[in-house]
Amino acid sequence: MHEWEPYDERDRLEVVKGIVEQHPQVDLANSLSGALAGPASPDRPDVPVWNYLELAQSDPSVSLAQLSAVRFPVLFFEGESSVDSVDEHLRPPPSHLKVQPPPMRVVIDAPAVIRRFAMERDAGLVEWDPRSRGVRYLVPVAERTPVLQAWFETLAPA
Repeated sequence: MHEWEPYDERDRLEVVKGIVEQHPQVDLANSLSGALAGPASPDRPDVPVWNYLELAQSDPSVSLAQLSAVRFPVLFFEGESSVDSVDEHLRPPPSHLKVQPPPMRVVIDAPAVIRRFAMERDAGLVEWDPRSRGVRYLVPVAERTPVLQAWFETLAPA
């Protein structure tokens, strides 16, 4: 287990089992995120997420779909850590929600998620952490809002 993975796999599976037992109606496939969704991919590439589009285009042995599924560590400014993937940002809302959100008015696909990470990097909010082969946020969450708003403006209408 690494410092960016708050659960070892046995503990993580126990937590997930408890959720299933206590809340069998929960749509786990679309609910679990971060470290609860699973550990970082051991075979993740030695490039940051914002380079996944270029990697998929330049390396015929890897596809954007494969890269989107790669789980990588995220180290937050506040000292917390988690695990993320492009795919985690593309899931539909969990089906067990009593009130479903309105339909998306914009298109959020893998290139859009990767663009968000690139915009955060360009703004100095995040950097590549070669030791963990993940990303490290350099500012508190609240300071990311202007970049997220600018990213939303780049999204195509649905």
